[in-house]
Amino acid sequence: MLCYTAAIDWIADDTNAALAQYGMHLCWGTGKCGQVFSDTDLQMNASLMIPDDHVVVVMSKYGLKERWQSVLEHFQKRHVPVLLIAGGRKPEAWPADFVICTPFCQRHDLADEMDYYVAAKYVIDLLFWSLFEDHKEEARFTQSLREAIFFSAPGTEKGQ
Repeated sequence: MLCYTAAIDWIADDTNAALAQYGMHLCWGTGKCGQVFSDTDLQMNASLMIPDDHVVVVMSKYGLKERWQSVLEHFQKRHVPVLLIAGGRKPEAWPADFVICTPFCQRHDLADEMDYYVAAKYVIDLLFWSLFEDHKEEARFTQSLREAIFFSAPGTEKGQ
């Protein structure tokens, strides 16, 4: 699913939005552009406008917020694939093509929060490695372009 998509977009808020930003940066390195939608109005607009050749990753520690139910239903009606990364109560009950459950017991203590965030980051890292394995040449080419543009010594560009 991720390997054959044009772009990977992310829906998350609060700390999950920071994790989504991390995931988006990794995916850009494999040639998969995308955006993080962390504001409610942008999340709703995204459900109406993201094309069906994208994949949407939704991240939620507590399971899905009720407002996201309609957002995911719009993605589903429009045949936009959705991957849900969630802890909490019954994430499999929400409309998503794929669900990855992370530990989160909701004891509301710091250790429980850390369990979720470490697991969610690990899932993002695994998704990146999967993409990287399928797009090694594109990733290496993108890295070489970045290095040439941003890290070359001044005056060493071709033609100077």
